[in-house]
Amino acid sequence: MVAGDSWAFEMALQEPWDETYRASLSFAADTNKLTAQATLDEQTFRWLIPGSQTALLPAGPYSYQVSVTDPAGNRYTVDTGAVTISADIGAPGTNVNAKSSLQMMLDECDATLTSLLSQEVTMATFTGQAYTLHNIAELWKVRTEIYSRRADEIDELRGNLGGRQFVTRFITR
Repeated sequence: MVAGDSWAFEMALQEPWDETYRASLSFAADTNKLTAQATLDEQTFRWLIPGSQTALLPAGPYSYQVSVTDPAGNRYTVDTGAVTISADIGAPGTNVNAKSSLQMMLDECDATLTSLLSQEVTMATFTGQAYTLHNIAELWKVRTEIYSRRADEIDELRGNLGGRQFVTRFITR
């Protein structure tokens, strides 16, 4: 889901619900929250959330909740879950960090190794563990493991395993 896009969702009306019931859908992360009320179209609750509302949500992981309220005001949560809202990378001024968490860990590990090897510091910490020149081999083992996991991640992304396949062709005329 992309912030700034219009989002559409639907849910079938279920027994014993009828047209007197109301449904809402909420997305929340930290203090950011978006709640939308459904419209009832035949036997289906439908949500259409305009891009002007979704654009206000910062990118990141969100929880969602779908609730149905009966005529007496009793609310029933019928679905919960988590989604990731992505930044609209096509919007002017959007700042997107395209590095994976493994790449960021690898960069930090490399910076730690460099500071120790250049003797800028005599001790440095990485993921809560202290390292010196005397035990730098242990840090190198950690780096090798992260590097290996990152290489696997890159291979998976190149193969686009489990995702949609996009074929890009550049055409010159």
